[in-house]
Amino acid sequence: MTNCPSSEKLEAYYDDELAGEARLAIERHLSECAQCEAALARLRAISSAFGAEEPKLSQISRHRLHLKVDQLLTEGRTIERGLARIAWMLSGMAASVLLIGSAWLARAKDAPQAAPPPWVGVASLTSDTTDASARDAAATPAAEWYLASDTSRGSDELQ
Repeated sequence: MTNCPSSEKLEAYYDDELAGEARLAIERHLSECAQCEAALARLRAISSAFGAEEPKLSQISRHRLHLKVDQLLTEGRTIERGLARIAWMLSGMAASVLLIGSAWLARAKDAPQAAPPPWVGVASLTSDTTDASARDAAATPAAEWYLASDTSRGSDELQ
């Protein structure tokens, strides 16, 4: 029929949410309309499929299930303790590396420095030139080393 109730109203009727005149109107309509009666039958079938009782576990099955859950929880705690041990061990090793590295760096500051490379002292040789472009060209260490005299480079490099 053209004046069929909406599916929401039909579902409300099935769930006993309609009262009074609205409920009576749906019941009258259902006696006249085969489509709405079929829709109501589908609702009943779906409801019965979902309303089927779940199988019950026996007492032995429940006991076994509880034992298995307890076992898994115990193993999980063991794994968590193992991870905590590893984390503590790694943090201790990291602290040791930090402490040893800091001590080594503190001693390295006090240690005598190695002789500087030959181009470090060359700046004084090229800085007394009056030409600014020549001084800028010699600003890099490689250029200063190249511009230095043979005596400041070392005699073993010439051979």
